[in-house]
Amino acid sequence: MDDLISKSKLLEWINFEIAKQFPDGVEEYADGRRSVMELLARRIEQGVFAPYPSILPTIKPGDTRQSLHNTIDVMSDQQINTLATSLGLEVSHD
Repeated sequence: MDDLISKSKLLEWINFEIAKQFPDGVEEYADGRRSVMELLARRIEQGVFAPYPSILPTIKPGDTRQSLHNTIDVMSDQQINTLATSLGLEVSHD
């Protein structure tokens, strides 16, 4: 499973690191840190590290789910109507 992080917080941190003042007498880090930070920021903005969207199955009344040992009803029409009525909702059969 992918770990989700905040794109805006990561970009904020990268920009903070890029804007950091160098110690006295140092004009630029020689290890390529700035280039890596700028490249990383560009790639994040391009969506290279964006997680794939979750695709959820459509579940309808009367659908069943196959488990390892048996098949179970997800929810019957009567169960849906009872639940909707108890919540004060109207069921659409479109």
